[in-house]
Parts: sequence; C-alpha cells; structure tokens
Amino acid sequence: MALRNTALVAISVAILASLAGQLIMAGEASGLGLGMNIMESIQGHAAMLTLSNGPVQRFTLRWENIGSVNCLSRARIDFYALADNDTLEERVYTSWSSQEPVMAGQSHTWELYSNLPGGSYAAITMVYHCNELFEEEPYLFTVPGSEPVEGLYIDSIEVHSDYVDALVRGPGWAGGVAVIPEEYPGGWIFQSGVVDMAPGGVAVVRLGFVPVRLTGTAVTIRAVAMDGSVYGKREFSVSVPKEEPAREWGSFILLLASLAVILVVILYVSKFIIKIWRRQ
Repeated sequence: MALRNTALVAISVAILASLAGQLIMAGEASGLGLGMNIMESIQGHAAMLTLSNGPVQRFTLRWENIGSVNCLSRARIDFYALADNDTLEERVYTSWSSQEPVMAGQSHTWELYSNLPGGSYAAITMVYHCNELFEEEPYLFTVPGSEPVEGLYIDSIEVHSDYVDALVRGPGWAGGVAVIPEEYPGGWIFQSGVVDMAPGGVAVVRLGFVPVRLTGTAVTIRAVAMDGSVYGKREFSVSVPKEEPAREWGSFILLLASLAVILVVILYVSKFIIKIWRRQ
C-alpha cells in the first residue's frame, strides 16, 4: 500500500508539472505575439516644444502617442554650451520630467525647468516611450545674465524612497518659485518642481527621483524665483529608506505562502486520486 500511495503522489506531481508547463508555454507564446505587436506599433513625436526664457527657463513639451500601444513615457532635456560657431561643447545640465502613462492616440504635456547662467545653449530633447528612445533636433537659445540675491530659504528636507519634500520659505517675497536639483549623482533621474508662494509664506515642493544607489549620496537643490530676483539652496544626503526591510519581509512571506498553496494542492490531488483508486 505504501508503494501504491507513493506512486499516486508521483503521478499527481507529474500531472501538476505537465499542466504548469502547458500554461507556461501558452503564456510564452502569448507574450511573444504581444511583444511583436508592441515593437511594430510604438510611435510618438513632439507636437509642441516652446521655451519661456529668462533667469529660469521653462520648456513646455507636448508629446503625442501616435502608435497603437499604451506607453509609460518620460522626457529629458540635455543642455549643452554653445561655441561661437554654434558647435556643441560640454553638457552642462540635464532636466527630467515625471514618468506618465500616455494612451495610444492621446498626448501628455510636461514642463521642464533649468536655471542656467547667462550664455548660449543648445537643448536636445529626448523622450523615453515604452522601450524606445525618441530624440528631437537641437533647440538653440540664449539666456540673459542675472544676479539674484539670497532671499529664499529651504528650511527642511524630507527624504522618501522615490521623492523628497522641500519646505521653502520666502520672508517678504511672493510669487512663483522653481525648485531645481542643482547637483546630483550621474545616472540619477531627478525632477524639478514649481510652487506659488504667498507673501512671507512657506510652501512644500515635491521632487521625484530615481536613484542608482541610496547610500549616503549628496544632492544640492536650488530654489529660485521665476523672475530671478532671489534664490536659496541646500545640500542634503539621500540614504536607504526605512521601508526597504519591510518590503523584503513581504516578499519572503509571499514566497512561503505560495509554497504552502502548492503543497496543499499536491496533497489534495493525491488524496483524491487515492480515493478513486480504492473505489476501483
């Protein structure tokens, strides 16, 4: 009888493995077909790119998804200094947008900010659209010189896993304020933010970021009035967020639960087959 039960359990496991294999093969075949369709239909273009020039530069970009696939998209602008003959010199800054879903046949508009010193520049816009990268022609412009004075203060920074909240204070001043990452590690994605401040008030500006690593990394952000009259800046350090261990425990618990479910299914099927065998 023990040998018979062992054989039945082995048969049950084999049946489950066969069913799982068929499901995996079907999923792979379906995924392959889906991947081919996505590769054939990923298309997009910049329908509008305008610049509001001044001490703070604001680029408005409207991106259209002209393909047939819904995509997650993110815009990036690389700024290069221009030589006298309009040739590109070194890259001086990179501005990032948020990542947004852009449905097929629809569009999304981003505003990207920079605070470049006076001079001539070329802006090269790129959009990460699904798994493709689309690059636009260079946009040439000149930034007027300005001499802001210190009049804005970043009183505190709250660091989270993928964003920071900056508390900005402007005593005796009111208007639009851009909070721009001035220095951050290469390879990171770090967004800007804009807020309207009341006279003598405070405001919280949220800046999203995507790091490469999260251990004791220095970042400097700059708050500057849109008219370039006042500014302030602060350096802070990004460290490992406290919620990371909880996420690891959650994954471990999910794995144990999955194994338990598989074991219960195997025992149930084996008992069911044993009952049928005994009846025969």
